[in-house]
Amino acid sequence: MMSRMNRVQEWWRRWSPWVLGVWLFGYLAFIATQRVDPDFGWHYRSGEYILAHGVPHYDVFTYTARDFAWVNHEWLNDVVMYAVSHAWGYRWLGFLYAGLWTLALPVGAGRRLRWATAGLALGGLLLYVGVRGVTWTALGLALVLAVVRAGRKRYWLLVPLFLVWANVHAGFAIGLAMVALAAAVKRDKRLALWGLAAVPATLVNPYGLCVYVELWRTMSDGKIAGYIVEWAPLAPNYAVMPYVLAVITVLLLARQRRTFDWLRSAGLVLAALWSNRHMPLLVVGTLGVADEGVRAAMVFVRRSVWVVVVFDVTLGVLYPLFLLWQPPALDRGVQLARPTLVLQDLKAAPCQGHVFNDYSYGGLMIWALPGVPDYIDGRMPSWSGPRGRYLDRYVEVLKGGDAMREEFARFNVQCAVLSKLDDKLSTALAQTPGWRLARRAQDAELWRRD
Repeated sequence: MMSRMNRVQEWWRRWSPWVLGVWLFGYLAFIATQRVDPDFGWHYRSGEYILAHGVPHYDVFTYTARDFAWVNHEWLNDVVMYAVSHAWGYRWLGFLYAGLWTLALPVGAGRRLRWATAGLALGGLLLYVGVRGVTWTALGLALVLAVVRAGRKRYWLLVPLFLVWANVHAGFAIGLAMVALAAAVKRDKRLALWGLAAVPATLVNPYGLCVYVELWRTMSDGKIAGYIVEWAPLAPNYAVMPYVLAVITVLLLARQRRTFDWLRSAGLVLAALWSNRHMPLLVVGTLGVADEGVRAAMVFVRRSVWVVVVFDVTLGVLYPLFLLWQPPALDRGVQLARPTLVLQDLKAAPCQGHVFNDYSYGGLMIWALPGVPDYIDGRMPSWSGPRGRYLDRYVEVLKGGDAMREEFARFNVQCAVLSKLDDKLSTALAQTPGWRLARRAQDAELWRRD
């Protein structure tokens, strides 16, 4: 009996990492294939445009910002999104990005993870994973940490890594920060030199130094958090907080606080608390720290094998499944439905002028109505034009006052695609002669001007 039990334990010890990898991929693939990010539409059309016409240097999707110098720091990501989904469908694109997320977790941790740690990580990632550009930054951060751990013989890999990273997502900046931190803490001159060599590599992109200008414009914009949920401070919920609290607990109990692991983890915690869009980077960059905490907690129950199994199964499997069944509310408690039927009506009966659209619907509108420019979309939270910030102007239009009348007259707006959050504008249109509600479906509204 004991011999059989020993064989089972040996088999599980050997194959558990592979089984865990399959579980992680399956879980993340389910999310990636079922969830469509609001910005996917413009990424798809951007990739299509790049393959047909080359990388654009001015906006090509709106009628409000045609003269704006668009720096698409995700241009290569857009090409991948379009090429894969166009050739094989969105499901296979979801599998690809799920694979990238799955690879980032063990590479970032640099160690064999417990099931419980992986389960907490899935909770922290639940609201943020999918087919998104930040996937590349999650993987890039994991690879940077792997190179730093590998030592001097692998530092040269930073140059090709940042060369690619700077063309798929602007998050490469956090990778440079991690290299600088590691070099300073470890007093490693060789790492510092290779980190400096990686900086020119980031300039090998269609926009050159303008990538840094765009990065600074976005990161220094203090108004974004007030408009965009993803930029707001981390909202406590039962998906993300178990992981965050686990990392904070380990950091508070740590005896040495001047190590690279401690400083990196503390910085990522602060970044996630400041803006919840950094939560995926917190998970990838602190998995090793979180796993230390979980292993320390298991010391108290190691005498009972079955307690350990129950602990791992509960946190590693049942907890993530519960989150899929009962996910925390998104968008501050308000779910924005897809305006699919409304856009189908617009496609069947095109608007005779320009279309004003809800910010969250901009990306989908670009995808569903190719060739029809939109008013605003997810690329534009920090863009400014001759009349000020486009997002500020959009918010004023939503109030349904003079700004609405001025913008609609200026751009010949004859239709509006609104969400249930745009109630003030809906009320104003209902009271404006010539405007009528043409269709309401899936919490979206289509207004037309006769």
